[in-house]
Amino acid sequence: WGVIARILCALLCLLLSPWGETLAAGGGGRTYIVGFAQDTLANDFRAAQVRQLAEAFARRPQVNFVFSDGGGSTAKQISDIEEFIARRVDLLIVSPRDANALVPAIERAHA
Repeated sequence: WGVIARILCALLCLLLSPWGETLAAGGGGRTYIVGFAQDTLANDFRAAQVRQLAEAFARRPQVNFVFSDGGGSTAKQISDIEEFIARRVDLLIVSPRDANALVPAIERAHA
């Protein structure tokens, strides 16, 4: 439940933020990119996370949901995060394999 609770908490914070209000109001004519750097899609639970978010964001035409499969590799997941940063995603969601190893990449996302 820990991971699910954190994801739900993050989504709730998003929806209650000014960004969430804009999104709920139709996005103000703008398309938002939401990126999800997933650890692996080989795990049913983690694949379900991606599938459920994809279904939820599909109801919002102003959101382009993209995700990556780290394939169980921390190095690949870091590379995926760097790619999302380069794409300038509006919201980055990360389900880490090794949270400590991802700290520098996450800090770059916040810079």
